[in-house]
Amino acid sequence: MAVEYFYNHADEFGIDKTKIGMEGASGGGYLLSGAIMILAEHNNSHMVKSAFFQIPMLDDTIWTMPEKDMTPVEAWDRVPFRSAMVIHAGGEAQL
Repeated sequence: MAVEYFYNHADEFGIDKTKIGMEGASGGGYLLSGAIMILAEHNNSHMVKSAFFQIPMLDDTIWTMPEKDMTPVEAWDRVPFRSAMVIHAGGEAQL
């Protein structure tokens, strides 16, 4: 698994192995959940500091549809999803 490789070779890549995080969006969220379970099964969950699961999207309306055309639920969900991505990315993306 890639995270184990990076954790075990952190010095070669100049990374702090105590700050490795993983993120999965949409189908990647499913892959991330599997990766986290495999790490836990092998007693390696300590290798990941954070895991950010983006709720799988069934469509792209939350990102592409103008807010005026959204249902109240879609409009409500848009802000926290984007905010969570900005926080996880270190505040570099626009809300």
